Amino acid sequence: MSKRDGGLGFKDLEFQNTAYLAKQAWRALKNPNSIWVQILKAIYFSDGNIWEAKINKGSSWVWKSLVHGRELLRKKRTGYYAAKEDYLARNQENPSTSTDKRDLWRESQDAPKVRELIKEGVGWNKSKIFSMFPKQTSEAIIRTPISVVNKKDCLYWPRKEDGNSIRTGYYAAKEDYLARNQENLSTSTDKRDLWREIWKMEVSPKIKTHLWKASQNILPVYTILYKKKILDSPLCQICLKENESVEHALLLCEWVRAVWFGAECQCIPTAETVSSLKNWLMDNIKKIRAEGEEDQERRISRIGFLLWEKEINPSWIIKKAKLLEYSYWGAAEKKAETKTVEIRRRNANLVHWRPPPDDWLKANVDATFKKEYGNGTISAVVRDKEGKVLLGFIGKNQANSSIIAEATAIRQALIIVNNLQLEKILIESDNQRLVQTIKSESFIGKAWVIIQDIQILLEALPEKRLT
Repeated sequence: MSKRDGGLGFKDLEFQNTAYLAKQAWRALKNPNSIWVQILKAIYFSDGNIWEAKINKGSSWVWKSLVHGRELLRKKRTGYYAAKEDYLARNQENPSTSTDKRDLWRESQDAPKVRELIKEGVGWNKSKIFSMFPKQTSEAIIRTPISVVNKKDCLYWPRKEDGNSIRTGYYAAKEDYLARNQENLSTSTDKRDLWREIWKMEVSPKIKTHLWKASQNILPVYTILYKKKILDSPLCQICLKENESVEHALLLCEWVRAVWFGAECQCIPTAETVSSLKNWLMDNIKKIRAEGEEDQERRISRIGFLLWEKEINPSWIIKKAKLLEYSYWGAAEKKAETKTVEIRRRNANLVHWRPPPDDWLKANVDATFKKEYGNGTISAVVRDKEGKVLLGFIGKNQANSSIIAEATAIRQALIIVNNLQLEKILIESDNQRLVQTIKSESFIGKAWVIIQDIQILLEALPEKRLT
């Protein structure tokens, strides 16, 4: 369970298993010619594809598991990019927000093909698209990149640009579970606020964990140990008057109240103000935040931690709390100084513009992207080894992510320098991840159409290099 829901942040094994199964289904989709996929196809979907295959009577445990993973991919809108010959039903970007109620996974002969909605040499036929689809769907379609060459479509996973991963699959499975069980969730808003406040406190991890245990009522107090038949009596061994619950041990015992009275935080709990430790802690945090004294909540957490050690002398508890505070801030200041030194070191190592080799030119490309409008700008500047500007261009660009905008800028630069017959030119981008992806021929889902174009252009133009 996550920390915000009252857990310690450990992974749920059921979600993890679903993520593994989704990954296996992804591999089957990405590698349809693999022997193991061909065997499954011959048995379960010889006349169709894996999306349409069903679980029949007598299906193996392996196949049932694979279908379970496939359903997660289906729910999270795994789709395809780029095929001009493919049906548009498989190429809608972000169909989960669309008002179009068609089945997005079933290919229909009546559904338009991508090439029917493209003007050659121009791009998407916007007037035709807006006349055929709802506005929200149409805007999503025209933001989808188009290849300048006719390539086969490419599978993509909307949660990670370079394809499905176990990590993103885990969170997708968790999100799906929470969406289906929203009404049954027991964690209230107030409790989530408490867990958030506990885990973001500027105190040491052991104190946070102690507060979490106390709020969950799982500290080994005498009342709990007595119920488990570990002790013979639940009576508090300090005051010998009341049973030792979490509230009594940390707030209401006479010895404990003496510590709270002498502490700087001046939060004196009474039987009237304490219904449960969880509520008392949240009420005091809200009060402290309203007064703008965040140091007080840290003092409360440290005293609560030290009270569990059950020192007999209240004044010694208060002194130890102050020592804990001083040691924590000393360590925090040292960490901040180390971070400052690291930032200065990085700034000193910043790479500035470097001239190209002799007889070469350099084109620096860049792009901007505004998510709220779904568009941006692309630009490039070509210079010689002396830094003299030879030419430049700037243009608008429809995109649905910054990585697509950056890739479009590189592709456009290659097309322009090729049309101008400029030889021996370096195309330089500040997006290191994109450059490495292009060179290694790896995968970034949303930009894969454009990346393929760039790779083809670089192969056809040997004296054009990317850096």
